[in-house]
Amino acid sequence: VYGETIYNAKQYVAFGQLTWNKVLFENHDILLGASYRYTWYDDNTPVTAGFGDDMGTNQPSLVHLPGVFIQDEIRLGRRDVLLLGLRYDYNSLHGSILTPRLNYKWNSESMKDIVRISIGNGYRVANVFTEDHAALSGAREVIFEDELLPETSWNANLNYTKKVFSRGGTVVNLDGSVFYTFFNNRILPDYETNPNAIIYANLDGSAVSRGFSLSSNVSFRKGTNLNLGLTVQD
Repeated sequence: VYGETIYNAKQYVAFGQLTWNKVLFENHDILLGASYRYTWYDDNTPVTAGFGDDMGTNQPSLVHLPGVFIQDEIRLGRRDVLLLGLRYDYNSLHGSILTPRLNYKWNSESMKDIVRISIGNGYRVANVFTEDHAALSGAREVIFEDELLPETSWNANLNYTKKVFSRGGTVVNLDGSVFYTFFNNRILPDYETNPNAIIYANLDGSAVSRGFSLSSNVSFRKGTNLNLGLTVQD
């Protein structure tokens, strides 16, 4: 509740998934699957108020999302694994969406050093009022320029993990990651164009999120744990 403004929303989700797993040629671990997600969403905002001739008529959002996927975990040797994945979804509101993924893992002979690399893309359908309550907490009019498209992204991550064992029984885990994400259709609120309104639209162009994180975990012999972490993001 924001003053006299009440935000009231309901959502129902049904989900089912079938998978099939088989090891082929000793070094290929194949996973096939099919899934279906049904989402019903309704609230008391303009998002479900209808458009055109149906303006003002409540129209809950109904989304059917069937999908299929395949994954192949390939053992290249004793110390490295390559994971390839491909997923296809059909969103009843936004159409076909294809999401590939590649992951690679290398570990040292002693298992004390591990390197992981991941590259892939993804998508996200946003519920604006659920995620951005600024649209409800003020007196500004909320305007949608066009039908909002799903946010899409390409992302890459490089991770290094190291374990150190001391003679006294202390175990130190060190973890470092570098990440980079390139967004299309990023949904952003515009507060500047009209001081009496918030205008929501997909970004015309691209957006980038990048940074690195460092963390350490020290486990002492008598059970005490110490955690230190740092994340820098641009």
